[in-house]
Amino acid sequence: MERHHLASLGAAALLLLCGIVQVVLFATADPDLLGLSLSQSAAAVEPPDQSPPLRIAVFAPAGEETGAVENALRARFGDRADWKVLDRELQEEALNEYGDVPRRPKTEAEALAAGKRLGVEAAFWADVRQYRKTEEKVEVDFSWGLVKVPGGEKVASGSAARAMDTGFFAVDRYRAKVDHTSALFRIFFWVVSLLVLPAALAPLNELVLGLRTNAAAAALLSGYAALDFVLMLLLNGFRLFSVFWGIAAVVALAAGALYTLAVLNAMNES
Repeated sequence: MERHHLASLGAAALLLLCGIVQVVLFATADPDLLGLSLSQSAAAVEPPDQSPPLRIAVFAPAGEETGAVENALRARFGDRADWKVLDRELQEEALNEYGDVPRRPKTEAEALAAGKRLGVEAAFWADVRQYRKTEEKVEVDFSWGLVKVPGGEKVASGSAARAMDTGFFAVDRYRAKVDHTSALFRIFFWVVSLLVLPAALAPLNELVLGLRTNAAAAALLSGYAALDFVLMLLLNGFRLFSVFWGIAAVVALAAGALYTLAVLNAMNES
């Protein structure tokens, strides 16, 4: 057996191993679509800019017990330098001392009253009106508001909703399962495929290049580019809908095409 055939078998074995690992990771992933919908809907809340920074109490949403929305809301405010979020444990300890204060306010007046007792400068409340999961879909819908303490000035308010399809062939479920696997491994798998796929398919290369026509070589090169592009779509959850992903795809496919062309030329010369 010639050396390039051995290299072809080795490349094919590496691709097969990476493919099996990714399939196993994907098949065993069991993402919580309801929790994901809750977190994503809460992540849609945009805290307004504030100067100077204010101490804020972020209350656990009424009507939701998983903690997903509260965690996401605290993260939204905690990532901002213009809001100083009151520690959760300190907030709970303080609320334990006041039996007449709602722990999960769902109106502006209740949030204002609780904020006064806590001694903060602003209070954020949320009321999860609906979150449910059926065989076909998960749905989340809640309202929220932000009020200054003690004056009661409304800073912002709004609502957030999220729906995800849970069917076996649903894109939302597919994306959630893909995201549940390792992002680094997915990138590694795609880069390995981009680099070793031409070598793994050496017999096909020889067959097509044996035709000695530019059209055959162009078709082979286009086939590799299409395979790499489809694999990238699969591994990023069909999210090629932004300028970033568009530029990344063009650059990666151009580099991959040049590399593939170099491999094919080298094999053709040999």
